[in-house]
Amino acid sequence: MSLSMLHGKRLVIIFSYGEIDVRCHSPKWRGKSAELALAYVRQVYSYLSEFMEHSTTKCFEILAILLAIPPPTDKKKHNPKAPCVGSLQERVKATEALNGAIRSCQMLAVDFTDRTSFKGLEPEKSNIVVRFSGVDTWSFARLSQASSNHQSTIPDGSILCGSLNPRISDGVHVRAEECGPLHARIREIMEQQFAL
Repeated sequence: MSLSMLHGKRLVIIFSYGEIDVRCHSPKWRGKSAELALAYVRQVYSYLSEFMEHSTTKCFEILAILLAIPPPTDKKKHNPKAPCVGSLQERVKATEALNGAIRSCQMLAVDFTDRTSFKGLEPEKSNIVVRFSGVDTWSFARLSQASSNHQSTIPDGSILCGSLNPRISDGVHVRAEECGPLHARIREIMEQQFAL
């Protein structure tokens, strides 16, 4: 679709960050999740700014949804370019910390409402909103104490709450047919934003 065809229309862009940062790099940013979350938000606005610079019309609404980071897993095949670093328990905690920090960016309205500082964004001609999908976005895909069969355990044998539930995944990704709750969350955000 040509960007010129978007005049008077609504556009939804979904951004997904963080899984690699949790899987491979969480020891580097441990204790600094707020800084990394703010970098994500700024990157989203940078992409939106670049998008608007290349658009021939600015008269359309954009809803950008920043997805929460999905639950980590230990089932990944070894990938030397993106290895699992740290224990699964550490990565669950890192995922929770980073999702919480992204939520805090939204709650504090850090960069989420100030469009004037980004080149190419003209608030009087465009309506650009960034929303976080919420820390509970992937709750349907996480193991909990109530989960049964194929439970991930930590060395003491207890269930590792917060990790990816292998019953609804291929061990790495949530199976598409299990993503109904994610789709419902995205629809809910769209309905709220566009008053559908």
